[in-house]
Amino acid sequence: AQFILVACYILVGSFQSLITVFIIVNWIFYGLTVIGFIRIKRKNSVRFVGDVLSSAVFLLAVLGLIISQFLTNTKFSLIGIVVFLFGIFLSRVLTKVIR
Repeated sequence: AQFILVACYILVGSFQSLITVFIIVNWIFYGLTVIGFIRIKRKNSVRFVGDVLSSAVFLLAVLGLIISQFLTNTKFSLIGIVVFLFGIFLSRVLTKVIR
């Protein structure tokens, strides 16, 4: 399935468009990982030196990179977001079907 998706990206656009989609989806994933890390820390009440500051700085950097990608290549950034959201939707549907 991933091969078909990558082949479509390459046929529709260029290698640069494929890289743009890859970068935006990765940075969204990194940001969501940090948000999950913050939520786990709140539940367990575990504190480290500088954990709030470092998490906030990283989230701001992620937001800046995502905005930068949108400003430089809006079309393929939106395609990346749509594919990412479709993957989440498909994952939830398949999880319900399997159960």
